[in-house]
Amino acid sequence: MKKYNFNLNNLFQNNKFLMLLSFLLSFTLWCIISIYSAQFDGNLETKLISDIQIAINLSDSAKENNYHAFFNGDSLKAQISIVANRLILGQISKNDIQVVANQPSDTINYPGYYDFELAAKRNSNIKDYKIESIAPNFIKVMIDRFKVEEFEIEDRIKFKSDPKFTVGRTSFSNSKISISGPESKIKEIDKVCAVGEFNDILKKSTTLSSKIVLYNKNDEVVDPELLTLSFYETEATIPILLSKSLPISLNFKNQPEGFEATSERVKITPSTIEIAGPEDIINDITEIKLNSLDFNKIDPSHNNFELPIDLPKGCRNLNNVALANITMDLSGYICRTMSVTKFNFSNLSEDKQASVGTASISVTIVGPESAVNEFKQEDLVAQIDLKDKSYTGYKEIPVQVNPTAKTGCWVFGEYSANVSIKQKS
Repeated sequence: MKKYNFNLNNLFQNNKFLMLLSFLLSFTLWCIISIYSAQFDGNLETKLISDIQIAINLSDSAKENNYHAFFNGDSLKAQISIVANRLILGQISKNDIQVVANQPSDTINYPGYYDFELAAKRNSNIKDYKIESIAPNFIKVMIDRFKVEEFEIEDRIKFKSDPKFTVGRTSFSNSKISISGPESKIKEIDKVCAVGEFNDILKKSTTLSSKIVLYNKNDEVVDPELLTLSFYETEATIPILLSKSLPISLNFKNQPEGFEATSERVKITPSTIEIAGPEDIINDITEIKLNSLDFNKIDPSHNNFELPIDLPKGCRNLNNVALANITMDLSGYICRTMSVTKFNFSNLSEDKQASVGTASISVTIVGPESAVNEFKQEDLVAQIDLKDKSYTGYKEIPVQVNPTAKTGCWVFGEYSANVSIKQKS
């Protein structure tokens, strides 16, 4: 096998190799020279870089006085013109340049608008370019203290309603709004309103989206520029209610047999009330019932009462009368104090026994004079209900005293007896 010996000297004596090597070296050198010469020759280009965020610099004294810079977001963008060769221009973005708005003087003594001059500087390691121009050259900035205030939403909804209906108070999905921004702008605001309009005649409760508008003391619109609102629209609900006049009635608790609660005997003031509410609710109501009045609170000297007038949910009291006055005409009725010695137990567990430690209790009987005077001690029985009384021992337990076989009489007051409950042996 023939052995091949590599000889570098022979290689360099080869004309073809030398021609190829010369070409490669010449091409490489040409590329290097072209690249470097392109960076330093006069063939420069211009590029505009937009949407560069502007940083605002306030002096230390302004910050110590709690001053802040306020501006519109769109006005805080700058455009820069730079000059460099094409290779460098292709590498530069807006993140490589910083634009700063510098405070025009060291001292800001009062709130207001100030012109801040813009300056641009490099913000990365790319240095081989020139910042030729910046636009705008100045920006107007509001300098003031920061303030937050809360306002009630007022109603400025325009509409027309059917005359046979009553219009309720407009309610809003947000009743209060928070507004922040320059203190001087906040002080301009006198009221905040929800503004909207219905073109159709309203015959039922309606909701619409209404715009938030700011007004000053002269009822002029305040420009919300530089202000931040917690919301800019709110849902306004206008309740359209059907009105109706209804009688007021009263139920009694422990009403004695034979006592007739006629309008001459029981006077309710007012006897009727005008209410308004959703049509489906109003159509089902025939009267307004007061809370029950217990006869154990009534006697000839305690015959005048006030009870709240409660309406169904969603209804309004158009008379604005919150209480009804109850007057009981008890002429011809008397009171008599008697002792009760007879006690009965109900709902006593079969494995327990009970006894009354109180020999008697003194009670007040109320009724027509003739009926009360005929009362005998055996006509009175004290009923003691031991339902859910699972304990043993002595305890004060309420008693219910009911006159027996005496028409139109009742017991005034609340009473109790000392009861002993024991386990059966």
